[in-house]
Amino acid sequence: MQQDVADRPDSTLTCKKIINGVKRLEELVSQVLHFSREIVAHPADCDVAEIVREAIDLVALRTTNRDVHFDVSIPDTLPRHGVDARLFSQATLNLVLNAVDAVGRDGTVSITLANVSDGRLSLAIEDTGPGIAP
Repeated sequence: MQQDVADRPDSTLTCKKIINGVKRLEELVSQVLHFSREIVAHPADCDVAEIVREAIDLVALRTTNRDVHFDVSIPDTLPRHGVDARLFSQATLNLVLNAVDAVGRDGTVSITLANVSDGRLSLAIEDTGPGIAP
């Protein structure tokens, strides 16, 4: 598919996002099939910022016919962190999807990734959806 659109950079980028999304879906299906097994994390040094950006890009593809805006704050330089990339990606993707679902046809999803004390990271995902009544 990428070869068919190699002369169109925007289409090539979209194809890459689709391919990455399909890979994530395959992993998710595999996890669902093995749900009864204990989940074991395999942390390794990862580019957490890139994982968050990929989740946002993938979810943004679902919002093309809606008025959903993403307010993203990710520092240009973050050190790599020891996380399980697959599990972190899945969790981030789920949180961003939930936020987009919460805003409905229009709204804003704010995503902030930041360094906090002791070399830890903070990931905050907020939306302008109606929330849950008390």
